[in-house]
Amino acid sequence: MEGNTQTQTEYNMAFSYLNRLNSLFYYSNYYAMDLDAHGWFHTLLAIYREISTYIKDTEQTENSEKITEINRLISIGNRVAQRTGQKEISPELYEDLHNFELFLRTVLKRTGLQMRMEQDPTRALQ
Repeated sequence: MEGNTQTQTEYNMAFSYLNRLNSLFYYSNYYAMDLDAHGWFHTLLAIYREISTYIKDTEQTENSEKITEINRLISIGNRVAQRTGQKEISPELYEDLHNFELFLRTVLKRTGLQMRMEQDPTRALQ
């Protein structure tokens, strides 16, 4: 009897986890389209934390440096926005955020967390 309970719990946790990732990617897209670098970055960091156990050590080292650089560029953009009152995102920052998101999506695909679309939803879980 306990074996069934554990399996059921793991099954439910998987959907909860994927739902959280889906929500985070929704907000990531929203902030990206709004050119809100701060919101986009922090949403990507939340995704990074969620999937960090699936990221290779070498990738974590590389991305740690990239995260520091993105944070620096966002700080510069915030200072400009405070001074001018205009929210802008530099092409370099946009590209860095875009590439960071692509990296996260690659990790999802590599680990099988990103399910392919199916016409019949029951086939997506097979």
